[in-house]
Amino acid sequence: MKSLRSPLFPLALVFAGMLALGLWGCATADSVAIPRAPAWVQVDGAPTVPVATVVAECQRVLPGVPVTYADGTYAIVSHAWLEDYIRWTSKAAFAADVAYTAESWDCDDFGLGFYLIATRKAAQAGVKAAPLIGRITVAQTSTFATVRGTSTGRHALIGVATDRGLFIVEPQPAGGLRIAPLAVYPNRILAVTFGDYNPR
Repeated sequence: MKSLRSPLFPLALVFAGMLALGLWGCATADSVAIPRAPAWVQVDGAPTVPVATVVAECQRVLPGVPVTYADGTYAIVSHAWLEDYIRWTSKAAFAADVAYTAESWDCDDFGLGFYLIATRKAAQAGVKAAPLIGRITVAQTSTFATVRGTSTGRHALIGVATDRGLFIVEPQPAGGLRIAPLAVYPNRILAVTFGDYNPR
């Protein structure tokens, strides 16, 4: 499948890289330094998965859900690293004064930032495979984390394949639960995207 890069991808990557490296300071007087994102932790055995296997597994677990991708090889994510990374995103968002703003910086933007910084940390560690982190679109009919369910709502989250199984992550750094096993996630998943695939 051919991947198409979003025209905003370079800008988003620069922003994500600055956050990941802790180089971007805030302009406000009460700001704090952005901590460095946790160094990537390689899963024992450094397992990688070809994209055909990723797609086949998605189709097995989420039958009928479309899957798009931009890379050929993927890496299982350390669950311990993921938990550290989720905690870091809350601290970094506060330090950078990044908050939800309807449409201009909302769930899909938080999701893209979450994905880009994670892939940058893997690259810094010399990993030659994309982390198995997918951006997912769901029908948000039931509340998850701090995002309320609605009868017609759509929401963007993150799906991660870790060495402890499949998990759903709320990328917005709000209070409360932000991670849950896929098996207990309450909403219907509509689409999964691995990489910056932006079909036109």
